Amino acid sequence: MKKVLYILFAAVAMATACTREAVPEQQSVLTTTVAPKEGDLMRVTFTVTVPETDLFATQTRAPFGEQPNIGAGDVYVAVFGAGESDGVGGSLQNFLKARILYDPATYLEPPIRHNEHDPYQSTPTGTGSFKYKYEVLMPLSNDPLVLDFLVGACDSQGVPYTLDHPLPVGYEREVMPQVYAMGEQAGYWQRKRISGVFPKIVNGEYKMTEYTSDGQVLPIQDQDYIADDIAELQEVKLIRNFAKITYKSSADAPFTIHSFILVDTPKTSALAPYSSTTGYNTAYTTASDAGVIMSAYRGYVLSHELNSGIEGKTFITASSGDPRNSYGYMYERTIPTNSDPAFAESGAILYVTWNDLSWVTNTELYNSLNSNPNRYYKVSFVDNNGYVPILRNIEYRFEVSSIVADTHPTTAAEAYAGAFLGDVSANITTSMLDDISNNKSRIVIGGRDGNHMSYTAIGADNSFDIDFYFYPVSGNDEVVVTNGKASTAANGAMVTITKDVETVGSYTQAIRTTSNIRVTSNTDGTDNHGTITVSLEDSEAGVVKKGKLKILGQVEGFRPLYREIEFTVMEKQEFEAGDIQASASPLGSDAMNQATTVTIVLPDGLPRDIFPLQIKIEARNNALTSIPDNTVTPAISALPVKYGPSAFGGSKYNYYFVKTITFDDYATLSGTSYVYTNEFPCKFKTRLSSGNATTIKINDLKEEFFVEKTLTLSVQ
Repeated sequence: MKKVLYILFAAVAMATACTREAVPEQQSVLTTTVAPKEGDLMRVTFTVTVPETDLFATQTRAPFGEQPNIGAGDVYVAVFGAGESDGVGGSLQNFLKARILYDPATYLEPPIRHNEHDPYQSTPTGTGSFKYKYEVLMPLSNDPLVLDFLVGACDSQGVPYTLDHPLPVGYEREVMPQVYAMGEQAGYWQRKRISGVFPKIVNGEYKMTEYTSDGQVLPIQDQDYIADDIAELQEVKLIRNFAKITYKSSADAPFTIHSFILVDTPKTSALAPYSSTTGYNTAYTTASDAGVIMSAYRGYVLSHELNSGIEGKTFITASSGDPRNSYGYMYERTIPTNSDPAFAESGAILYVTWNDLSWVTNTELYNSLNSNPNRYYKVSFVDNNGYVPILRNIEYRFEVSSIVADTHPTTAAEAYAGAFLGDVSANITTSMLDDISNNKSRIVIGGRDGNHMSYTAIGADNSFDIDFYFYPVSGNDEVVVTNGKASTAANGAMVTITKDVETVGSYTQAIRTTSNIRVTSNTDGTDNHGTITVSLEDSEAGVVKKGKLKILGQVEGFRPLYREIEFTVMEKQEFEAGDIQASASPLGSDAMNQATTVTIVLPDGLPRDIFPLQIKIEARNNALTSIPDNTVTPAISALPVKYGPSAFGGSKYNYYFVKTITFDDYATLSGTSYVYTNEFPCKFKTRLSSGNATTIKINDLKEEFFVEKTLTLSVQ
């Protein structure tokens, strides 16, 4: 039979449905011997179940604003051809608005019950049902079809798709990436593949429609064929494209969580779990267990914009209160990565009261919390195993047992301005601490004498021995170190030590090899420590290489505690950043005591371990005197002067100045990445009464990391 493609809208569909010339005009006809022909419409019924009917029971359900109303019929069906063997449908054939068959207030099937892992879990009130029955007019089809059920769908500008603003025509792989949910608009989706649309046959005749929604018999010219029952459409579980999140404090926590707000959440989401590059995540269409969906997760977050800030946000009562008011909603979120700053951390600000301060050893902190136990903390989405991706259609119940923080803000705004808590290991603000604890375990890198979290090598054949200590129980000096195998700590807990090599952003990998963990015992039998030898790649001109060694210690039942040691391999660097180079401002004339500025310009991304960076500035013949800079607040004092071997060679000694730049001077944390200050001006006056034009040499004091820069101080 010849196949006909249709794009049908409401007016067209109803007009087509009114032509039945071969059917006798009599009110009592409910079947006919006249077979439907290709293009004839048939009434297809389907039943949808939805998670949390209360979410869209009103038009203004916070926090997702104006909602599509499934009970009022805001359900659309996109009909695609069967498509190709890759599981994606063919071209769009119809875009239809479904009609609800029963009033939800009177359609009283028994409430559908689900287990706690099912995303449709809710508490039915008994006055309604999860189920809603719909019908659509679809043409007869002897070919398989793919149906996408859409609620709350809109285009890239946020305009809802309706019969007046239909989906674009194209193949399913072209259409679905153009279907969004935005702002605070909830959305739902599901996809079904059916074998076709066939007429319903009763006693050898074709079944026709009987009654209107109010029970009246339809005139024969208004009757349509009834489609045979389609098994796949008996229960269409709509999937919401956002997650449900709540927080509460554990029973043994020394604090109580009163309320929370979600912060830095996405503004836009794909309505369906579909990507033009990776296709569908079919786990959403088949699995009801969150664990199955999590394992199949690929991520379909489309928004690189965040709902940032806390202005205008209302705290949500924690789950110890009324469950109907205890949840927040947000679009799905990938695991944050430093290599893609668009996927920054998201999380919540918790409002807590400290009930037990026995853990506080610092007198000042104790007095502060004792006088004001109500505090705010910004936490990221983590569990015992690390970061948690926030996926659509899943309920997340975060139970917090401990809070470890450097600061204890008294306002939500102060908490929001700080870094996320919850991952003490990975948080960039603690990334360079070589001794950390999460109140359960402790890990120490390189002993206790200085910082050992960053190593820089220039040239070839470089390697470093990295020593570390892992204390399974806080305050317990017994250390368990093995080659990645489980061992038993003094308290009977199972402990595992592992190592991993990771890349740093888009840098070329610096680490060539790492050895197995070697165990060394001190002579007194205490503080057994592990050692890993890291061999680095050779340096290359113009290429900065970076790599990270991650050392993880995990006590059974807890999230791993780990440290990341960064390695940098490079040639000596130039004093420049882009088109700006270290420079000296010219003199106006050949005269005594003229002011001039020598500007040191550093490149981005310098490793932390070369700081504090001491820059040597030497002028030939002692031609400069350092002076304070009083034009800035606070004022910058004159540079210290030293006497030593001259950079101009020979056996000559000379005076030179030292500019010290700390890492904090150079790099400022902004969100999850650093913003660099490249230029460091130094103020001088000339010392010579004539011949002020001179040469200046600049280098790091030990001549380890930079190529010497020669400047000419000239007279204009």
